[in-house]
Amino acid sequence: MSCITQREFYSRKYLQRPKGAIPQIWYSQVRHGHKFRTKKPRPKPMERRIFEAVTAPVIEKPMPYLRFSCRDPATSQVKEENPYEQFLIRQLRKTVEQSEMIIICHRLPCSSVRLREIKIDLKLKDLYMHVLNNTHMGEIIKDTEKANLSYLLTGDSIMITSKDVKIKEVWNVLRKCSEIVPLGGYVKNRLITKQQIQELSKLPSIELQLGELVSILNLIGGARTSSLLSSHQQTLSATLQQYHKQESENS
Repeated sequence: MSCITQREFYSRKYLQRPKGAIPQIWYSQVRHGHKFRTKKPRPKPMERRIFEAVTAPVIEKPMPYLRFSCRDPATSQVKEENPYEQFLIRQLRKTVEQSEMIIICHRLPCSSVRLREIKIDLKLKDLYMHVLNNTHMGEIIKDTEKANLSYLLTGDSIMITSKDVKIKEVWNVLRKCSEIVPLGGYVKNRLITKQQIQELSKLPSIELQLGELVSILNLIGGARTSSLLSSHQQTLSATLQQYHKQESENS
């Protein structure tokens, strides 16, 4: 028998198979006795599929960003000092330190024209309105006696300042405009709420209060007390004089 290759052997074997013979089927061996799953799994009930679709977790995909853009985490870690921002912080700190009265308000949606009208009404009474940057204001009042004002800095904030205490004037302007809502403030080294601002606005002017104080001090000083003590003696003296005059006329 001449030497033949394995390929030639199998080719001759299949060529010499009898008619009607079934060729050998080649298959791959599966480990651990498992079989191939050739059938498709049955679909789940509609209720189950709806439940799984509704309760499936929603995972947000990270948004793509350009390198060296504002969304790049590596770029956000680098903080550069902005000279203009530092200038605004210095100006705001100067305004806060020189003001005896600070009122924090919340601005509702309104046009710039209406906001300018309110600003003019306040300026006519020596009151100044500033549109606040909450970050800058929070940095200025941090670790100071005004630190609790940071709880009022939410949303669009507005600050009304004055070198003198003019709570009544502020309230008279703010109660006529619904676009600005007062939240609280800092007056004469004291934190006040909106209710206290309303109560203080009902007090009389300082000149009237000083006049009342002077009158009270005069009463305490004894001016009226001495007149009250001597009133009985004066009444007795006048009565005796009248009696003596009548007796003299009758005689």
